[in-house]
Amino acid sequence: MIGTILIWLTILFTMTLFGVAKIQFFSLSPSIWQIFAQISGLMGLLLLSWSFVLSIRNLILEKMFGGLDKVYKIHHIVGGASFLFLINHPLFLIINSLPSNLLKLYLIPGTMLDYNSGILALYLMLLLLLLTLFVDLPYYLWKQTHEWMGMVIFLGGMHGLLISSDMSRFMPLRIWMLGFSLVAILSFLYKRYLYYFLLPNNNYRLIETRQDGDVIIISMSSTDPKKSLIFAPGQFAFLSVVGSKRDRDEHPFSVLLQDGDVVQFGIKAFGQFTSSLLRLPTNASLTLRGPFGRFGEAMGHTEELVFIAGGIGITPFISMAKSLQSNQKATLFHISKGTCSPYISEMLNLIVSHFPNFQFIEYDSRLGRITGNNIIEHTKYGDKAKYLICGPVPMMESLSDQLVSLGIAKNKIVYEDFNFK
Repeated sequence: MIGTILIWLTILFTMTLFGVAKIQFFSLSPSIWQIFAQISGLMGLLLLSWSFVLSIRNLILEKMFGGLDKVYKIHHIVGGASFLFLINHPLFLIINSLPSNLLKLYLIPGTMLDYNSGILALYLMLLLLLLTLFVDLPYYLWKQTHEWMGMVIFLGGMHGLLISSDMSRFMPLRIWMLGFSLVAILSFLYKRYLYYFLLPNNNYRLIETRQDGDVIIISMSSTDPKKSLIFAPGQFAFLSVVGSKRDRDEHPFSVLLQDGDVVQFGIKAFGQFTSSLLRLPTNASLTLRGPFGRFGEAMGHTEELVFIAGGIGITPFISMAKSLQSNQKATLFHISKGTCSPYISEMLNLIVSHFPNFQFIEYDSRLGRITGNNIIEHTKYGDKAKYLICGPVPMMESLSDQLVSLGIAKNKIVYEDFNFK
């Protein structure tokens, strides 16, 4: 992906500037542990800055990385890598200080602002990551804690600005790193504040919500048909309820159906947010932000397609099946505990009756897990087909690995990952 290459280029450029700085100030003769500490600090600050940039839900970034789900996946990887670098930064300094062991200087706040800003940034980042990884917070609470990451980049940038290092001595490196930190801070401010003012608000009204098996069907219409969102097959939007106590509590859902200015979603009945949708009155104000996603684009002009859906992951395939071209044929496997919701089953049967090149297969997971062999043997498409998967992450990863082991090229397997938390 172009985006991934760009991240690697910024890493390479940072290391080049660091190398030039070391040559210019060679007379200072740093130890190997000091060099490790400096590299860890630079890489940690750079990647942390990238993690903020990747969080802004920008359509240009989505195109560069091949989809918003891919952007968030890289965001998680980059954020985790930045933490590893940043926690190693003081560790290498402590090792370098042995046998005197300056634990107090590097780990306990004192009177020096340059050290204090770095220490506080590290502890705040550690706390927020522990909450993310080990505490199962509700989505809206996790989102609120995550917003404190803005203080981490601010404190980290202050530490880099004040501390005596190559960054303070070598102006090109200083400008580069502080510039990246500034971009990260601006990204944070945009996502925290401007995002909610610049993008549409109160742009849809509720028509109906109803329970259909373990799925909630929610229909809404645009308040201004001229500004209705236009969704391509397989795309999704972020939905929030206007006027609720948590009106910034947005959740991504794939579009089930669009008819003019009316949009319909099929949502798994799970958690407080989805349950609250059933209690909304008719004409309740909703905000949709989008469209996002490039999953449907993976269909391209491939003549043989295999759709694999796990549970509510079936929703993007409805519009994708409707968009099949006359020279394309597709088989949809839906893996669930029991039957699909009656409404979605009706929609799929209607598609089958109108598109003879489309086949729908219901697979009850209570009778055993579906395997890559099951899929290959049934479709007979083999490596000629493209395999599109949407559902729980373990299922997608397992089936992807199985298909690869059966000779399917990795670039012919595409999946949509809604694990944005």
